[in-house]
Amino acid sequence: MLNCGRCVRMWPYLALLPAISCVWAKPSSTTLQKPKTQTKKFDLQNRIVFKYGYDVFSILPNGNGKILLLKNQPLFAAFNFAGTKMVLNDYNHKFPLEIRNIHGSGSQRVLQEMWSGAYIHNPQFTPDGKALMYPVQDYPLGGLYGYIATVPLTTLKPPKSAAGLPSGLNAQLSRDGRVIAFIGGEQRASAFDAKWGVGLEVFVRRTGSPSSVQVTHNKYYDGEPSPNGNGTKIVFLRHRVLDTPSDTLDAQACDLMVVNADGSNEIRLTRDNVYREDPHFSPDGKTIVFWRGVETDKNARVGIYLINIDGSGERFLTAGQKPQWY
Repeated sequence: MLNCGRCVRMWPYLALLPAISCVWAKPSSTTLQKPKTQTKKFDLQNRIVFKYGYDVFSILPNGNGKILLLKNQPLFAAFNFAGTKMVLNDYNHKFPLEIRNIHGSGSQRVLQEMWSGAYIHNPQFTPDGKALMYPVQDYPLGGLYGYIATVPLTTLKPPKSAAGLPSGLNAQLSRDGRVIAFIGGEQRASAFDAKWGVGLEVFVRRTGSPSSVQVTHNKYYDGEPSPNGNGTKIVFLRHRVLDTPSDTLDAQACDLMVVNADGSNEIRLTRDNVYREDPHFSPDGKTIVFWRGVETDKNARVGIYLINIDGSGERFLTAGQKPQWY
């Protein structure tokens, strides 16, 4: 054993090394983790994916395990459930729809398949990952709302006819792929109502069915419907006009609503003057994630929230927007 003056002098510091190494070896659960740049898949099971600025993250429902998935990706729309592919949506710009592997290779575009006046929004993968479901907004072909198409990844060609397809917007598939929830209806005459879509209702259609079922019947704008895992319940937003019509979100409040897919047992989960967006069920159907904006008194905390299906336990999760629960 070495025995020198230098070792004796250093001993008080050397004794601290085990404690220091333990601190280094056990990072906090909230520490940001970065996946390898060439990973073949992201583990998205029961994780909430969201955007913060141009970056895409995922996080666990308890607020831990935040992971940076994509850096500087303004066009991101959705992943497939396997976490191997993503769909990018640029609305009406150079390429309205693009499929890529998660590390950027294997790009497929549908620019050459589109036509003047048409654009795609809110695309998502079917549960088996073999097709995309998206509304095509096209006034001459699909009317005021457009139509909802499901196309295989092998072609990605949107149909040129709306015959037999649901007519609507804000379409979302159930986790089992059997139910599509969307909005449709008649817009009212006033400029403000037409701008905000007042008079729109929630509809559902079972995939493969020739007809849709109207779920809500009221004078409000019901928007952004999203079904639970088996399509038996729908969460949606009911917009209420608060003040003089204006271009600001302060003119509206959005209550979270849950209803059975047949229109029965409609429940209002929130009763305040908060603007909300992007509600989605958890995989087990017991919790809802959504984005919450500024309250009229300016005291609300902006970001992503969770709430129980009975309306209890509304709580802040993280800063960001556009949440999706995988």
